[in-house]
Amino acid sequence: MGFKREDTRRWRCVPLTPTARGLLLILESLPHAQARGARIYAKVLGYGNSNDAYHMIAPDPEGEGAALAVRRVLESAGVGIEAVDYINAHGMSTLLGDAAETKAVKTVFGGRPTKSPSAQPTINYEKPDPECDLDYVPNEARQAEVKVAVSNSFGLGDQNAVLALGVDGVIPYIPGGET
Repeated sequence: MGFKREDTRRWRCVPLTPTARGLLLILESLPHAQARGARIYAKVLGYGNSNDAYHMIAPDPEGEGAALAVRRVLESAGVGIEAVDYINAHGMSTLLGDAAETKAVKTVFGGRPTKSPSAQPTINYEKPDPECDLDYVPNEARQAEVKVAVSNSFGLGDQNAVLALGVDGVIPYIPGGET
């Protein structure tokens, strides 16, 4: 496996620095969040995981373990594929990992349209990989209304975890605006 981009210094991840910009996700019980007056962005609807131990580092090239975790999260959440508005790809930036994740998504979601109403962009998306032919929302965010999202986290040795998140109403995402 290797990074797709040779110029990794320019686009490297730099967490925990004064110039870092990122996301902090806080999971807490609904009563606790309500008691402190927190804005509720979404609820955890379900969780799915798998570990098929295909290889110590490389993912299963067909994405079978990842697909199993996605099917399990949908079952746990009690939602069908038609309810999913957004898939947050793990997007590990490796040739094998990205192709395996694409296959996993196609396996689970089948012939469903690959155009996503996704709001979050895939930054530094310069040259599409023919093996990764879903709509990855290249480089710029889109306005979207998302009620149910699936978020993939795939690790070494095919350790896969997927969350389903949802809202009671619609929380609109407007690029550059307050959500």
